[in-house]
Amino acid sequence: MNDSFFDTTILTEKEENIKRITMRKLMFEPKDGYEYILRVKDKLRVEAYGYIVRILYKLNTRGVDKETLVKVFDNVPKNVFMTKNEYEIYEKMPDKVVIFRGTDNKEEDPKLSWTLDSSIGFNYYVLRMHSGIGKFFVAIADKYSEIFAFFDDTEKEVIAKVSLYTYLDYMDCW
Repeated sequence: MNDSFFDTTILTEKEENIKRITMRKLMFEPKDGYEYILRVKDKLRVEAYGYIVRILYKLNTRGVDKETLVKVFDNVPKNVFMTKNEYEIYEKMPDKVVIFRGTDNKEEDPKLSWTLDSSIGFNYYVLRMHSGIGKFFVAIADKYSEIFAFFDDTEKEVIAKVSLYTYLDYMDCW
């Protein structure tokens, strides 16, 4: 395994230039930023790629289809997206992890952003439910094959493509 983590990455001048171009594209059309980073992936050290992808993902995923996001994370060592502390937390997770996602009721196939904290997921659901459009997903994710990264931020965010899940929608609450 590569021992580099998100918080130890220093970009070369070439990598910094790729990051600037990617961010510029992201500002105008998020999908263009993700498609660009996929095109130049082989020109970056894996640590630099992880660093840039993490920044992209935390800034904006609006309008970016799930399959593009999966391609961005797929077949890359998980540790390059996470800080050393986040990776240590990830390593201590059980093989099967219960995760939660609150969203609007139009979402049929859950996107990649989940949380370990049910109250955070439920709060997103409740915020949307007040307008009658909430949906609350629950899944059991395989740590090795379905989880791409864990961000130990206020959301306790898990980036995962799950195959089995269930949900409650607004009507289930009445």
